Amino acid sequence: MIIREYPAKAARSAEICRLLGAVHLEWEHLWNGVWPKDDAQIASAWKVLGERQSAIVARAPLELPLSRSLVPRSQREADQYCTEQHAPA
Repeated sequence: MIIREYPAKAARSAEICRLLGAVHLEWEHLWNGVWPKDDAQIASAWKVLGERQSAIVARAPLELPLSRSLVPRSQREADQYCTEQHAPA
């Protein structure tokens, strides 16, 4: 049974990865252009991207089983990576 479902799960996983990759690029674009923007613009863009990312992640467990312990760890690591990569010098 598990093997029969693998192709569909793999395809869905690839689609989720693609969607999150696109959101990642938008986060990167936001941070790369943060200096000329005012706080309201940044907050607005942050909210939109956060909601888009949350919607993708919220759908994922319905379509793919996720490890309950891996999700918080992944989020912490992603936050740490973004903080380290985009911290002002």
